[in-house]
Amino acid sequence: MEATIWTDELVNRLITLWNEGLTARGIAEILTRESGKVVTRNSVIGKSNRLDLPMRKISRKLTDAERHERRVQASRRYRRKRMEAAIASGEIVKPRGRGIPVDDQQIPFAQRKTTFDLDNHTCRWPVGDPKDAEFFFCGGPSDLAGGRPYCVDHTFRSMRGA
Repeated sequence: MEATIWTDELVNRLITLWNEGLTARGIAEILTRESGKVVTRNSVIGKSNRLDLPMRKISRKLTDAERHERRVQASRRYRRKRMEAAIASGEIVKPRGRGIPVDDQQIPFAQRKTTFDLDNHTCRWPVGDPKDAEFFFCGGPSDLAGGRPYCVDHTFRSMRGA
């Protein structure tokens, strides 16, 4: 049988960190860093059980609405980071009041396209309800350099989530 990694110092440190409320993974990382020995999350859990340390508070289950809200927030953070990275790398240019108006209903009638008018060089951003007779696509010049089906402004909006 292998020798135990648990010295008195390591056990005392485990108890201290456990009482501070750190997670088993966090404790394992700290003990590994401090002792130079490999301490795993499972070894921390096992030792805490053998030492009869107090159980952690069981977290309540999230409601469907809370779970949905967390997913929405995570998605927004991801899109924001992706957009910031694309702007920082020069992959897309952040619009500065040029191009498409903020309100899609202000897109000039001459620029608006129907499904049949679209080609590889026009923005395919949909505006309105496809069931309505007033439905149209932006029709502005698409961001061909970025390989996107939208103009620069709508590419920015699609990644921003607006």
